[in-house]
Amino acid sequence: MRKLQHTPGPWKFALFEDEPNVALVQMRHGFAAVHGSSVGREANAHLMAAAPDLLSALREFVDIESQSTDPEIRSVVNQARSAIKKATCSFEVIK
Repeated sequence: MRKLQHTPGPWKFALFEDEPNVALVQMRHGFAAVHGSSVGREANAHLMAAAPDLLSALREFVDIESQSTDPEIRSVVNQARSAIKKATCSFEVIK
């Protein structure tokens, strides 16, 4: 098992001028291409570009609110923890 490591932010949304069906998410050392319909493609690329900021905000929220005894806040903390795990979980390399 290896720990998943993402490229640190910021990530930025960009359109690929030479290919109208591709949007880009620019990262420090590369990019991710997002293909699809114009509405879905751009929305997905914007969400991907925001991912490092969202992950950071969720971690801070969990740190601040993890001791709450309010059931509604506990529920949201658990949802945040699930999202953090989904974004940072370990994975197996398939050879």
